[in-house]
Amino acid sequence: MNIQTISIDFPADILLALNETENELKKRIKISLAIRLYKLQKLTIGKAAQISGLSRLDFETLLSENEVPISNLTIDDVISDIDKLICSFEDIKGKKIRKIEILDEKNNKIAEFSLIPSIR
Repeated sequence: MNIQTISIDFPADILLALNETENELKKRIKISLAIRLYKLQKLTIGKAAQISGLSRLDFETLLSENEVPISNLTIDDVISDIDKLICSFEDIKGKKIRKIEILDEKNNKIAEFSLIPSIR
């Protein structure tokens, strides 16, 4: 991977004011930039993780801790995907799935899909 260096000027006393070392500040800036660019959908999650200097798993954990969604799917995207799954389930014999429920983070039901077995 090629590296691009960018210099940023700060007041001379910034490290003292923040009580951080230069490396700590660099790390914090890289992480903050990666999160911001990911939230703006300027970078994929993988590229943002790369900029942050973290593994993808660690970056996803950091996003979660900062209440940043790791997926940009809308509820309409999810419902569309479920509709496609339901159609594919109709072709499976002996299915045991009868219903799919979508819950929000507080376990409130926001959507429900019934799978009616076809008679063969």
